[in-house]
Amino acid sequence: PVTGSPRLAGLKTLNRLEQVMARAEWQNAGIAEGLMATPAGEFVCGTMSNLFLVLNGALLTPRLTNCGVRGIMRRVVLERAAAIDITVTEATITQATLESADEMFLTNSLIGIWPVREYAGRVYSPGAVTRQLMAALAAVGVEECAP
Repeated sequence: PVTGSPRLAGLKTLNRLEQVMARAEWQNAGIAEGLMATPAGEFVCGTMSNLFLVLNGALLTPRLTNCGVRGIMRRVVLERAAAIDITVTEATITQATLESADEMFLTNSLIGIWPVREYAGRVYSPGAVTRQLMAALAAVGVEECAP
């Protein structure tokens, strides 16, 4: 699915038509979420979530300059990561970045942190950084992240 609306970048609006249409692209109940990309192939978010990757122990999340939503849980994850000394970078996320990532997770205010188990045939495991962030969120009351 492709997305892109620079004038709305970062804003949470009721204009979610691109995400609704993207979510309608699959019927397989085994697929819980899909990723959204710009026309240039830069990954921005999920259809209902913010995207995070772990690469060499550092946390990466897409820059939201052209599209995407600065969700509440995205902000909480960024704050908690900084509080526990995890390096965070807002970056351009490409297919190559996804393929080189050690961990991947999605967030929103209903799911907390949702570790990605598989993407495009590649299996991911919730690693040390994902588990550390889930524990940090659970400690501040995000029940969805509690063990």
